Formats: sequence, structure tokens, C-alpha cells
Amino acid sequence: MQELVNFLNGNIDLSYQKPNTDNLEEEYLDMIDVIGQTMAKKACAIVEAGFHNILFIGPPGSGKSMLAKRMPDIMPPLDEKEALEVSKIYSVVGLLKGSLIKKRPFSAPHSSASEASLIGGGSIPKPEAISLAHKGILFLDEMPEFGKKP
Repeated sequence: MQELVNFLNGNIDLSYQKPNTDNLEEEYLDMIDVIGQTMAKKACAIVEAGFHNILFIGPPGSGKSMLAKRMPDIMPPLDEKEALEVSKIYSVVGLLKGSLIKKRPFSAPHSSASEASLIGGGSIPKPEAISLAHKGILFLDEMPEFGKKP
């Protein structure tokens, strides 16, 4: 309250200061924010504890994408060897910012993505969506809409 009075009297300057975000790691969405979905959250925890795969099935708006985006939050953190592996991949692509990546990656390519943008390659081969999900989550939303190759 006193700060407001001082500002209004012109005794102090409360100009906007931009926060320093240079060293902040990318934040993941938190599973604790999910309300309800008890069975689905339990299934996610079991899947992630054993590093298994999971297929979400349900109508639009039932929370499949919401849960998938929060799964890196409940996964065990990367150990030193895994962090080095993931950081190498991100470094090759030019996505490594600062130090080693310590959180599990989340990759969600669009269903219209080409085969090359999923797998990688090109005249100068580089890893793409599948490799960027190494040791983390590869989320294929609307999986049946991804192209099939005989």
C-alpha cells in the first residue's frame, strides 16, 4: 500500500522491467493440473514407469492430447547418459540451447507431415520428429490420418 502511495506522489518509479529468461528451461505442462481423469492419469503413470507405449482412444475433447502433453512431467528425469544422447540429437539439428537437455523431450508432428519430416534424411541428413522424441514422448495425434506406405 505504501508503495502505491509513493508512486502516486511521484516519489518512486515503477517502470516495467523485462524479466531475464535467458537461462530458463522450457517448462512442461504439469499432470497435477489435470482435474478428474483418475483412471487415465493412473494409466499414464503405469505406462511411464515401465517406459511402455500407450494408445489414447476417445471422442474429441475427452482429454487425450491434454494428458499426452503432460506425460513428460511424470516420467523419470533423464540420467546423465540419456541427457547426453538427447542433447547430441538436438545439437545436430541446431535446437540445443545452452547446456544439456535434462527434461524428457516431447515431439508431436502434424498428421500431414511428410515421411522425411517424420524420419529425417535429405541431401544433408538430419534427424526429425521421431529422433527428436528419443527418450521422451512421440505423440501422433489423429494417428489414422498419418500416411501409409506399402
